[in-house]
Amino acid sequence: MNKSITTIFLATALTTHIFSQEMKQTSSPVETETRFLSLVEMESDPAKQVELIKFFISQFPKYANMPAVYAQLQEQYNRLGKWQESLETGAKLIASNDRDIDTIRRNLLAARGVKDAVLIRQWDDRLTELTREPEGTVTATSTVNTPYVEEPVEIASTGGPVITTRMRAQLEVTMFNRAIEETDPVRRLSLIQQFMSEYPESVHAASAGYLRFTALRDTGDSNAAVAAAEAILTKDQSREDVLLYVAARYLGEKRELPRVADLCLSAMNAVNARQKPENMDDVAWSQHKDAVLFQSQWILGLTQVALADLPAADRSLRAALTVAKPGDENIPSILNAVAWVNYKMKRIPEAIRLYSQCTANSSVGPACRQSVASIKNEYGLQ
Repeated sequence: MNKSITTIFLATALTTHIFSQEMKQTSSPVETETRFLSLVEMESDPAKQVELIKFFISQFPKYANMPAVYAQLQEQYNRLGKWQESLETGAKLIASNDRDIDTIRRNLLAARGVKDAVLIRQWDDRLTELTREPEGTVTATSTVNTPYVEEPVEIASTGGPVITTRMRAQLEVTMFNRAIEETDPVRRLSLIQQFMSEYPESVHAASAGYLRFTALRDTGDSNAAVAAAEAILTKDQSREDVLLYVAARYLGEKRELPRVADLCLSAMNAVNARQKPENMDDVAWSQHKDAVLFQSQWILGLTQVALADLPAADRSLRAALTVAKPGDENIPSILNAVAWVNYKMKRIPEAIRLYSQCTANSSVGPACRQSVASIKNEYGLQ
């Protein structure tokens, strides 16, 4: 089987919707805060991280270690070159601890960013003052103060704020969208599995299951991807890429061949019944449908060959050729397969004609030329 048929599949676009129903609370406030901050840490885009941090601050104003959150926010502002926002955030940190050297360094960087000579001098002097080595000899009994003493963070004893239904819904949507936007399949898989664990009864459960399948497929974990795909197919037969993924895998393993044929037919029915997505133009949608029909007919034809249903295989493989994109590298392989089917059905002139069409191809050409010669020799043809 040509390798490309088991590896090329079309991704169906996902769309997300804000919740219109209330959900049952299943996590404590502290767990929710920790998980959300883990989500923030996984975000590599500083602009997106800023938005997540700002959302966290608005929803968890009583978080016990808020200075650390503001410090992370200021760090991202500096990375983005948003110097004024950095200075405003730094002012809040200095108000709670005017000896925080890290904040002062960030303030100095922001002051240099806005090119404010007064601020530059102010923060430079303050940094020098706090980092200057103490005068005199410091011994075990010395009373000389060290330049900086980190004050312990006071931990709130209330356990944090109450998580409202609306707040939980917002966190759910934020986590789900973050998984969708993540381009690295390993990180996407981690995010979506965390989401499914946190929100098992989410209205996005079906889409989350599909997103998990695509992540497993993209990471190359084919066995897990097949299991995830089968879980989807128990409830949803409308995703052509899922149907074709399972069909191609099972055909490659020569198992459940009657079901492979059914999966291909389901994929064709699914794409023909689907309305064009709003975010796809007519040309792209037409290309998508043709690609699905091409892959479905090709896999179906090879399956029918394996099932020894040669007339059906001939029809399916020819149908694949009619929708194949001109110049597709797989066309010679399909021609070779159709020619072999016609040879087995004793349609000798047609078999020779089909074999002759692929003799110039570098991959199957030698085999096709040999087949033509062998048939002519077998039937005494010149």
